[in-house]
Amino acid sequence: MTIIRPGLEQVINLYGSSLPDYDYILKRTNSNNGWVKFSPRLYELMTKFKCHNYPELYQDETRIQAALFRALCETDEEIITLWNDLASSTEEEQVQYMNEFMEGANDFSQIIDENIIHLDDMDWSPAGQEKALEEWNKFSEKEQKQIQRFSQYSLAFSMASFFNYFAVMVHRKKLTQLVAEAMSGNTQSFCLAVHIDKTILEHIPYFKQRYQQAIQEGDQKFLELVSKQQSSPQLKVNLQHRLLYMLFAILEGTYWLDDLKHREILDICDQLRLDRYGSRIETENALTKQLGRYRDFQEFNVMSMP
Repeated sequence: MTIIRPGLEQVINLYGSSLPDYDYILKRTNSNNGWVKFSPRLYELMTKFKCHNYPELYQDETRIQAALFRALCETDEEIITLWNDLASSTEEEQVQYMNEFMEGANDFSQIIDENIIHLDDMDWSPAGQEKALEEWNKFSEKEQKQIQRFSQYSLAFSMASFFNYFAVMVHRKKLTQLVAEAMSGNTQSFCLAVHIDKTILEHIPYFKQRYQQAIQEGDQKFLELVSKQQSSPQLKVNLQHRLLYMLFAILEGTYWLDDLKHREILDICDQLRLDRYGSRIETENALTKQLGRYRDFQEFNVMSMP
């Protein structure tokens, strides 16, 4: 199925609500010598919901979309029926449906945002976990399965989406693009993908097989290139304008950035309540300068890779 460009308003609503989380991650990354750093409790949560294999979603853009659908639908059969219906629809009908679906997802995510507790604010003590278990046991078996399904797929979608657009910010290509190029034999894209998400080697069959083959064949040059990216922080410099760059990446990754006038991007910044003064984008000329610096940042990262 062809990737459909979602409506701009839906992109702003869906991913705009994630910007505070992205800012939290990137702020921790800045203070962690450029290594992407999540909440210390995230690993425990991913273990509980068995979604460490989220990198598999990078193999196809529609897999990331499907993860969001799976989070909001009760069964995979509903997803299969939906994909089949969309495949036989016109492009206009597909765009309309995707926009309607994303509007529903936006409403749902707003409810989650209003009620969710940040991982670092949860009570992880033995007493706190015991209380949480008591609350969990109050749900019926069906409700527990629905909660588990939502948590598993929404977390996988969130992780894959973050790294997908983070790759755009750093290397000007989505991780889905880098993975596709790597699987076609492009060594540089292989290394760039590993640089962004270090867990790819464990969870994408092609990457795992290619790496093991290099070990068996003694391909020293390839192994050194990959090892360098595994041990290299994702950011080589501290990002002063984290939210602005991530917004640029989201707009670029959803194929909107180049089609928007600079005045329209400023309006989006206002809509998302970005600190335009703090980001030094009070005027259209200022935004033009920041976009140029964003491109220079991407070019610097690409040129510094093998």
